Amino acid sequence: GTTFLIRQASVVFSATTHTVTYYNHVATTALTFASETRYSGIVGGGPAASTESQQIVQFATGGTLKHLFVYANTNNRTTTTTFKSRVNSGDGNLTVSIGAGLTGLFEDTSNTDTITAGALIGVSITTGAGTESANVDYGLALETTDASWVLGGAKQGGITNAANTTTWWGLGGSEGSTSEGTTESTVSVEANMSFDVTRLWVHLTANSVTATSTFSLRKNQAAGNNSVSITASTTGNFDDTTHTDSFVATDEMNYQLVTGASGTSLAISAWSAKFLNTDAGGGTTMTPTVGVAVLAGTSAMLGLGLNVPSAIRI
Repeated sequence: GTTFLIRQASVVFSATTHTVTYYNHVATTALTFASETRYSGIVGGGPAASTESQQIVQFATGGTLKHLFVYANTNNRTTTTTFKSRVNSGDGNLTVSIGAGLTGLFEDTSNTDTITAGALIGVSITTGAGTESANVDYGLALETTDASWVLGGAKQGGITNAANTTTWWGLGGSEGSTSEGTTESTVSVEANMSFDVTRLWVHLTANSVTATSTFSLRKNQAAGNNSVSITASTTGNFDDTTHTDSFVATDEMNYQLVTGASGTSLAISAWSAKFLNTDAGGGTTMTPTVGVAVLAGTSAMLGLGLNVPSAIRI
């Protein structure tokens, strides 16, 4: 045979203390920019960009960010590259610097960032002189004390959808067709535990659709309660602060985008929601992996919440 495509998979972590979720981003384009700061999300994939608003993801729960990590797969750069956490468009306390030519895992185990619900989270990358390439993955952890966590997806520049169409989206990931598609069953994932979902959020980088669009949560391939109304011809953040959906272990879930009937297209660069464990005991998170093509006779390392093979810090 040739290949098969894993469209959705998930795993449940049971933390011994509080709830800890790791987020991982794959930079699908090598770092080659010189003496510049660019911005990246901490979920999904895609290159770092000069415009920070295209990269951030809303964390609709308070908690502590920690353990910023960078995995340098290759590094031909001759100067130091520095990664920092970003909270609401300002520098956080987490920082990792990678010296010239160094590879492997680098991690900030000392510093933390305390965030409040609704914070917009990302990462900055500052390079030194030279345009030599480095291929890196990176991410961080969120620790909460109320059994809540956040799941989301992102793509630099946005995933474009034409007007007057319906598409189905996974809980996380990136890169267009692996995160969203025209068949709902290919992106739906089993809950595997009990939780409530609130604060559905999306960020638009472009919108020439001249009628209202809707991004909503689906439960067992039927309409849920969480729903975001996207105003015609408007970009920016859209957030459902009102509704709640409750899931049990055997329920399936995904998202639906219905674009308005007139105009041209819109682009969603990030989406997220808050999850609250309702199982007895708490301290557990469910994290999806989205869209991985595997060649026949080979194996792949699956980064959590991503759409491509990756290493993940756990």
